[in-house]
Amino acid sequence: MRHIHLERILEINRLKQEETQLTQTLSAIRARLNALLPISWLPIELLLEIFTICVSWLYTPHGHNIKRTQYPLAFTQVSRTWRLTSLSSPHLWSKIDLSNPLFAFHFLERSKKAPLSLISALPLKLDTDMLAPHAYHLSCIDLFLFPDDMESLFARVGPHFKSLTELSLKVPPVSCCLALDLSFPNVRKLTLDCVSIQWEYIQNLTHLTLRGLGPEFCPSLPQLLSIFEKSPNLTYVRLENIAPPLSSFSPNTIHLPHLKEMTISSPPAIISSLLSVLSLSPQARLQLFSRLPPNSDLHSLFPRGLPFSSPPPAISTIRLARYATYLLRPSAPAWSDTPSNLAFSLSSSLPVALPSVNSLHLPLLPLSLITTLELATGVLIDVPHKDLQRLLCNLANLENLRTAFNDLTDILSCLSPSSSSDGPKIPCPKLKSLTFNKPSDFWWHFRVNWLPLVLACAQARKARGCPFGRVEFVRCHGVEAAEVREMEMEMGTLRGCVEEVRVV
Repeated sequence: MRHIHLERILEINRLKQEETQLTQTLSAIRARLNALLPISWLPIELLLEIFTICVSWLYTPHGHNIKRTQYPLAFTQVSRTWRLTSLSSPHLWSKIDLSNPLFAFHFLERSKKAPLSLISALPLKLDTDMLAPHAYHLSCIDLFLFPDDMESLFARVGPHFKSLTELSLKVPPVSCCLALDLSFPNVRKLTLDCVSIQWEYIQNLTHLTLRGLGPEFCPSLPQLLSIFEKSPNLTYVRLENIAPPLSSFSPNTIHLPHLKEMTISSPPAIISSLLSVLSLSPQARLQLFSRLPPNSDLHSLFPRGLPFSSPPPAISTIRLARYATYLLRPSAPAWSDTPSNLAFSLSSSLPVALPSVNSLHLPLLPLSLITTLELATGVLIDVPHKDLQRLLCNLANLENLRTAFNDLTDILSCLSPSSSSDGPKIPCPKLKSLTFNKPSDFWWHFRVNWLPLVLACAQARKARGCPFGRVEFVRCHGVEAAEVREMEMEMGTLRGCVEEVRVV
């Protein structure tokens, strides 16, 4: 029996050796077959780009169109080459999502010494012990955490972040604001939502976003201006719902020549204090959100005029809405909403049409440069006849007037000059194009309510030698293309006073 047992052991060992040899042979054959497939001809750099896309799907926000896969890292199991390529590329695993502890542990191992990006899209309870050994090569932090968790995390990873260049910290809105006694002197892109840090150490920023900071947590005006002064390469600034304590400061002008976009949401006094010392690039886009009192004007925001350096931005279009005012560049098409066409906008929870109309003159804005005026829906409700008339008389070079759904009584009355030779000067003498309605809207009962007034205005201007070049009706009920034949008398009269009539 002992002899038989030994023979069986020897046979088992021999078969295992043979199995190992066959497995190695089969593995080599499979490796050669994989190497002959077309996908194996891809350069390693291109293969890594594909893997990077696969990894990025792990961080796609919920609701995105990308279909979630059951095995998101399956590419590491396809072949030996693919696995070795992915595991030998630390940057592929350098984005650590704390909301997924299992992936976070493996990603930290595989990232080795690559610069790390730390993110957390959900305010979950986290185990941050594993982060401490890797704190020295954190380059980007983007966290959405409860205040206690955020304090715990920074206590564990340490106070020094020499390699950190991007920082975004946010606490849930149901939480109170958080003050971190930390400095991040090397950060270049800074976003803080209800979180404050040591403001005096902020410098050399390119992006700055502050949200939801009350007087206790917000940087003071001198501190905020100091950040601007120490960050001459700023390209983007967003100050949303902040209330810095008002205090005295040096009025020295701060130039931001590279700024592309600045958005401020604050009370008028804070906006005025900031913009009175800033000088922005003419190519910058300035957006303001403030509750402007009814009896004020834009000079309360701009005591020294618009904060653009010389030469000022080219502005040719004014758009007035009930709760917003827009100044647009010459390249802007009709009713454009493209950000690149916008030079300045003011939005308010109170009507701002009248304050805007009463302040659109030097030194705020040279009205001689304005060639287009757009009146958004309902804006004429807030502008008295005399103020509207004064505005139109000051627009000596106006060429295009576009009006959305409004009561046209006052505007057509202001554009109709007196028939007597000794009457007042003709408003908007260079006005050539008159357009009614936006392309996407439909203006009901236009023919009945407004066409007779349009005819009377066109006749009056022709009699004074300044006829309209073109009158355009866009989706105006009763003046549609299918109904033009039924209004031969009105259209004939209008064509006799206007060079061109367009019905869209």
